[in-house]
Amino acid sequence: MYIKDLGNLRYSITDLKNGVFPPLFPTAQVSPTLTMSATYTQLVQAHLARLQSDTKSALVQQIARNHMTALRGFLRSVGKTETSPIGEEMASEHTSAVRRCLAQLDVGERSKSDRRSLLNAWRVTFDLMGAAPEVCVRGRERRRADIPSHAPTPFESGLRAALRAAGLAPKQAARLAGVSTSAVGRWTRGALPNLRSNTTLDKLESVLQLPTGRLSDLLRETLGKSAPLQRNDYRERLKARCGDVYLLKVSDLSERFLTDWKNLLQHKTAIRTASKRRYTGGRWSVTGDAHSKGAIPTISTLNEKHFASASIFWNHVSAYLGFLQRPVERDGCGEERDATQSLAWLVIPEALDAYLTFQTERSGGLRHKGHLVFCKYVGSLTHPEHGYLLQSPELLEQLPEAAVAGRTWTELCGLARRTVAEWKSACSDVSRDPVQPIQFLLDQANPLAPVFEAMRRLRDIGNAASKGSLEEAVARRDELLLGLLLSNPLRRKNLIELTVRPDNSGTVYQSSANEWRIRLQRATFKNGKKGTQESRTYDVRVAIWLNELLTDYARHFRPLLAGASGHDNLFLSRCGTPLNDMTHRVLELTKHLISGSGGFGPHAFRHLVASDWLRRNPGDFLTVAELLNDTLEVVLSSYAHLKQDDALTRHSNQLNELLPDYLRK
Repeated sequence: MYIKDLGNLRYSITDLKNGVFPPLFPTAQVSPTLTMSATYTQLVQAHLARLQSDTKSALVQQIARNHMTALRGFLRSVGKTETSPIGEEMASEHTSAVRRCLAQLDVGERSKSDRRSLLNAWRVTFDLMGAAPEVCVRGRERRRADIPSHAPTPFESGLRAALRAAGLAPKQAARLAGVSTSAVGRWTRGALPNLRSNTTLDKLESVLQLPTGRLSDLLRETLGKSAPLQRNDYRERLKARCGDVYLLKVSDLSERFLTDWKNLLQHKTAIRTASKRRYTGGRWSVTGDAHSKGAIPTISTLNEKHFASASIFWNHVSAYLGFLQRPVERDGCGEERDATQSLAWLVIPEALDAYLTFQTERSGGLRHKGHLVFCKYVGSLTHPEHGYLLQSPELLEQLPEAAVAGRTWTELCGLARRTVAEWKSACSDVSRDPVQPIQFLLDQANPLAPVFEAMRRLRDIGNAASKGSLEEAVARRDELLLGLLLSNPLRRKNLIELTVRPDNSGTVYQSSANEWRIRLQRATFKNGKKGTQESRTYDVRVAIWLNELLTDYARHFRPLLAGASGHDNLFLSRCGTPLNDMTHRVLELTKHLISGSGGFGPHAFRHLVASDWLRRNPGDFLTVAELLNDTLEVVLSSYAHLKQDDALTRHSNQLNELLPDYLRK
């Protein structure tokens, strides 16, 4: 890269395409081994010091103001402030971040070029500081390779040992092998390559002078250790279907369909409907704002509010309309895309029957809850008194004559309702058995013991990490998360929304006795609006054995994760945002810390706690209902198999006195 000889930092760098950033001031000495990422406040101090010492111009104060203006505009574009930690926007993603920032400016090209030069100067200062950027890391990958893992995988251990034996750093080995340096770096920090990386692994083996196939064998051994010991039918079917995506995309929707969908959304969410009748309990409730996780713009959002029921319904509608467009040779209906973009297709009985049959075949012959939910939606929309579709006969014009076949709109709605009613009566199968992922644990004498062992391993990982590091904070967070799933097995949504605040006003708070408690409004629960609970507030104690861990996390480790983000959620990601990917995180933790389980998510903990309690306390369904904050009716339905098993066990025990000697044990 070429530097202009201007004698100051106003226009430091000419072109981003010329090469990498060299140090403008080689004499600057900054330690490259900082554990924590720096904040923009520290960057400003370092940058202004550089300007003061290296700029000969008498206008140094004006130059400094220009640099600060450029930085503040850049921070606004990336959603940060001067107290925020410095992230990849000042490192590997700097070029794209600058490009986005400049695109927002309403100035000439010369002014944009000047602004780019100023921002490049800030980037150089950050490089000279030697601090690591704040990054979000997925899976088992650690932020730095020099932080040891409590239980490194065979692949990670083997690769790191080979690098040490060869006297090579990960980047050196990757360059010699002609493979991705970032990929090899991630592998030395706990990430795993996919099974299609054989060619890359072969090249590394050659550079590291390993026997052919050594790294591949270590990878297979590692994957084998985290594989489930028991088969999970649902996951195997899901894996086989992942490559066969046929759902209708939101980006492909026509303006007419979007208008019709908005009319339906308004009808289902309004306090009072204007022209169409609606069932008393048929209104969709607000579940968050338009930026909530799972919100689909124009589909599940209206007036800056998010309606989860709309998202669920759309998932079914997009699959149904996608099936109608699916080619006949792939078991679809083969309809033209433009012709299928209409809610009117939900009243065509032949199409409904074909779709439900198609879904049954994809589910291995099972007619499960997915069928049932779709049928309930269609049945409600075609209800003879308050069905939305029945009251929208104008939609008939959107259907091709071949599909209508001379029938009236009322006739079609009646036939559609009869079709889904017949399917509903046949939908009794279970596609995703919630017990399968935890059956490995339920077969053990103490099903909860492996979870406590996983917490102990997380404690060791935190102890091995650098004091005050993000690694330590993440380990303590994960340890608390597993503990809370055992102590208070709430649903994922409620766990994500838990808050803790300095003034003790959060949903997780300390009582006068310094005991931690969880306080939530019943309306936030899945069953909170059914009027089955006496109290309107869920206010319960967290297990005593979690009290110290929760206190330490709230006071010392959570602030490290929060930084200057301003979020008050109890569980935060490494970036300071709410831990919205909690399902993925718990799945990864259980997969790697509970060998043989194959991994399971937060919801499985509810079944694990309930099943364990009922096996130790047969018939105590009332306590389980309190543990899960669910109705007794739901608990009895969900765990009827344990009730029957208990009855047969008691019956068998009563026969012991009548058994002949050869049957006695």
